[in-house]
Amino acid sequence: MIQVSDVKLVRIKDMVKKLGKYYLIITTAIVVFTMSFLFLTPDKVAVTKEQPDQLTLELLQEVFPETSSFNYNEEADIYTIYDMSTNQIGYAFFTSGPMVILVGLEDRETIKGIFVVSHEESPKYWEFIETLNFFDQFNGLKMEDCALTDYGGAVDAASGATISSMSVVDIVKEVALTKVFPVESPTESKMDWQIKLALAVVIPFILIPVIFIWYATIRQSTGKRSYS
Repeated sequence: MIQVSDVKLVRIKDMVKKLGKYYLIITTAIVVFTMSFLFLTPDKVAVTKEQPDQLTLELLQEVFPETSSFNYNEEADIYTIYDMSTNQIGYAFFTSGPMVILVGLEDRETIKGIFVVSHEESPKYWEFIETLNFFDQFNGLKMEDCALTDYGGAVDAASGATISSMSVVDIVKEVALTKVFPVESPTESKMDWQIKLALAVVIPFILIPVIFIWYATIRQSTGKRSYS
């Protein structure tokens, strides 16, 4: 005599067979589509084809001589710098206040260099500071070392201009620290949401059949014990 539990078990087996028949095809198609979307999407953010602002471009080239174009993130107030091959080579931003400084970053930990755009010091006094090559000390400087040597850093104060030296260091470090951690490559940002989308699509197609098969197996095992 066929029991109700046996009928349910047969139905479950039929469902598992049907699922197994189409699961591989569907999952393969989903994975191929998702991976194609993830990896075939261009990694580089398209650089605007419009002629960039010439003044800004020239200023950026003071720190990044190989600058060919840039992308400005208005919300973060950060410039992403590209070379002739549209390879991303760093970031830059301007400080605000009486002393406006362009700060270039190679990455999150390294300062590429700085360029003082404007200041309120007397021309003769500022020329004196420049002759001491004070600003060259920022080239390739690690963020953790951006402080005067008297305060444990790696920057020597310009002799006779300690206050001005300290002002430059403080401005660069303070603004850089507020900018450097939010800095994120547009490529990284785009890849981040692509990965999330890929996981959101692929994981359910993997887990649901696995859970269903596991449930069917348990039911089958339970049915066999009941039958015996």
